[in-house]
Amino acid sequence: MKKKRLILLCFIILINLLSLPVFGEGAGELQTEYKPLVIKAAALKGPSGIGMIHLFEEPPESDENVAFSFSVASSPDILVSQILKKEVDIASLPLNVAANLYTKGTDYILGAVTGYGLLYCVTSRDDISSIRDLAGKTVYSVGKGATPEYVFAFLLEQEGLVPGQDCIINYSMNQIELTKILIAGKRDTALLPEPFVTMVLKGNTDFSIALDLQKEWQRHFNQQGSYPMTCVVIRKGLYGEQTGGVGDFLSGYKKSIQWVQKNPGEAEALTEKYNLGMPADIAASVIPRLNLTFLPAREARAEVEIFLKVLFNFAPKSIGGALPDGGFYGQE
Repeated sequence: MKKKRLILLCFIILINLLSLPVFGEGAGELQTEYKPLVIKAAALKGPSGIGMIHLFEEPPESDENVAFSFSVASSPDILVSQILKKEVDIASLPLNVAANLYTKGTDYILGAVTGYGLLYCVTSRDDISSIRDLAGKTVYSVGKGATPEYVFAFLLEQEGLVPGQDCIINYSMNQIELTKILIAGKRDTALLPEPFVTMVLKGNTDFSIALDLQKEWQRHFNQQGSYPMTCVVIRKGLYGEQTGGVGDFLSGYKKSIQWVQKNPGEAEALTEKYNLGMPADIAASVIPRLNLTFLPAREARAEVEIFLKVLFNFAPKSIGGALPDGGFYGQE
């Protein structure tokens, strides 16, 4: 009886041993639930997020260890909060906001410049064709204490005009109010970004674009590009966790921008589908004036530094009180 029990016990032990995973060369692997690294990317609602929109529809191709998720933030403040909490790995931001975050010590660096400026002077007058023609006139504008004010003031000064003195700049209305006033024909000259420029042009055919501030910047600095306005930032630690995934994302982002530029009608439908905050009936008209581009951080450094120096001279706090060092561009 004892012998039978001993045989039975040995048999049970043998079965249990055979059921255990075996490790070593040529051995089978322990089966566990597969969980790839999820890279979280966020676009900013509005024009600056449109370049990323095709990635929402067709995420970047990457290896089996990486997956991508996408979200839309309704404002820079919300996206900054997510960055500070490290809730996103990659984000589209205004360039000065990205520089500010880096200067203050966050673990996010520049991945690429994704868009130049989108400021235009619209008018119903027929006597404005250059910045000097703004002498003695009142221009209604948006962006007090932000990039539009600094870029406009800089360009006025380069033409010998003193902002607020030779050219009166009125900041009494926000962009929605100003757009309505212009469409109603109650003011004749204003500085606006897209998509509000297109809204005015479609709403009141007396208006046209008198000045493209991006071209004025190009002319002054004699450079191919204009002032870099939007960018994509990447959590620095992500390079160590999944360098290949970062490269795949940036490659996909470049292709997305190219797709949007070539297919404005289809991009218009996607902006509505993913609630990018662009009126669906004008997005296709707006896209050509969004000045989308893709310049990797190191290639964009010269243009970025020119722009940030201009902002620093007007308002150091707008970029965090100091110019970013080489680490911002991945060049430590």
